[in-house]
Amino acid sequence: MSKNIKKPKLTPKQKLFCDEWLIHRNGTRAYKKAYGVEENVAAVEAHKNLRKPNVKAYLEDKLAEIEKRYEISLNRVISEMARIGLSNTQDYIDEDGAVDLSKLSRDQAAAIQEITVEEYTEPDWDDLDHQGKPKQRNIKRTKIKLYDKKGALKDLGVHLGGFKSTHKHEGKVTLEQLLAKSIGDVDE
Repeated sequence: MSKNIKKPKLTPKQKLFCDEWLIHRNGTRAYKKAYGVEENVAAVEAHKNLRKPNVKAYLEDKLAEIEKRYEISLNRVISEMARIGLSNTQDYIDEDGAVDLSKLSRDQAAAIQEITVEEYTEPDWDDLDHQGKPKQRNIKRTKIKLYDKKGALKDLGVHLGGFKSTHKHEGKVTLEQLLAKSIGDVDE
């Protein structure tokens, strides 16, 4: 069996649609850009376009290239979510309660969304000069903001099969039974 299977070619507009879809994963938006149609038409046609074998093949190839280039895998994504979801602010402060980033592990650093460093001076009333005026002391304050733990934990829980929101209904109810119940509720 030959590996050189010819793939159906894309039209220029299909290629533009696919390349646009790869940017933001929004079929309607991609279709509007490629074909210049109204939103209601674009939504329907994008859905059809994404099911065409040549479009699907092109997108699958491009997604595989992206995954390979950036070493993206489901395991890696789950690992990053776990770093965020299982992070703890106690890991970032020393015994005096000050932020200490000097000994962060790679996992701890991955959970940080933002670091803000403020430097300023303020009067030191414990250290007065010969005229009785306070000397100035330098203050450096470091603040860290971690990524959203709740969001990461929810995503992990969903992935692991938790937090199911589907309801399983047992038995069948006919339209007549529903109408009878609703009429009965009104009469009561």
